[in-house]
Amino acid sequence: MTTKATISTTGLLLAASLGMLPALPAHAQAAGEYAGATSGMASVTVSRPGVFNPSVPASRPPSTSSAHLSKPAGPPPEVLNREWFRQQAGKTGIEAHLASEPAGASLWVDGRFVGRTPVELLLPAGRHQVRLLGPHQEYLESTLELRAGGPTRMLYRLPSAYPAVVQALAPHEK
Repeated sequence: MTTKATISTTGLLLAASLGMLPALPAHAQAAGEYAGATSGMASVTVSRPGVFNPSVPASRPPSTSSAHLSKPAGPPPEVLNREWFRQQAGKTGIEAHLASEPAGASLWVDGRFVGRTPVELLLPAGRHQVRLLGPHQEYLESTLELRAGGPTRMLYRLPSAYPAVVQALAPHEK
């Protein structure tokens, strides 16, 4: 007894694009694109745990089930990082006023983002690694040495990433 099966072109291409048939990655991609371009079918729903799928009903509360990114609850990371430094500094902390030229540079202290300059921080005494990224991609790394004895003010002058003046030279004449 012989059984005859009929498989549509769209079904075969879809099977190839989902990896159900042995095919090279480039062929599977081309088959999937072709199937998507020529098929009238809606979509295939594959649900994996922990991955948002808008076609599967949400099991979370409505406030967190949106397909769009929502504003995270709580204070921003820079506020939390400044508070962490304040706690690490304790009663012997040193006030540090860190500014940059140009102002508005993103500032990291010991790998933690603390905001845009100028920034006031309470830091523990000792060495701290400072990184700044300016508004025009200027970049600076420095070591900050804090010693007991009062507040510290630092102004970091960021080197220009691009020249402010461009000069066009005429070609040499013969």
